[in-house]
Amino acid sequence: SIYSLWLARDELTEGFYLIDSDIFFTAELLRQLIQAPYENCIIVDNTKPYSNIDMKVRLADSKLTTMSKMLPEYETHGEFFGMSKYSQEGGMVFLSEVDKLVRQGKTDIWYEMALIEAAQKANIYAIYTNNLFWLEIDSTTDLEKARSLLGD
Repeated sequence: SIYSLWLARDELTEGFYLIDSDIFFTAELLRQLIQAPYENCIIVDNTKPYSNIDMKVRLADSKLTTMSKMLPEYETHGEFFGMSKYSQEGGMVFLSEVDKLVRQGKTDIWYEMALIEAAQKANIYAIYTNNLFWLEIDSTTDLEKARSLLGD
């Protein structure tokens, strides 16, 4: 949640990676994030059919312009699923937006709302999964799928 991120803000002063805790992903996907040529970027899955996308992303020139669960199909370029990195400067812009929303009492919203605002002030680029595997674990079915992939 945005509040958890806000609580950690004083530790995030040197630039940082932000990875949602319910994501199962390959080492190659993490390597792609680390080696991305952009200081501020999110990973976007550009391979899923629209009907299966949760947090829909709109881009312009590979830069984030907005995201929403309600974006129409013609505006959707893929799904943001919770893997991103920020430079010191980009992180400060993002965390400033997080702080602003929390101070307004919006402690039960997604941090993506702050990310949308930050994208209006700093370039946040998209890099793509290009079919690299990831899985959001939101249910016991998802957990069982992850376990089977690990050989448990």
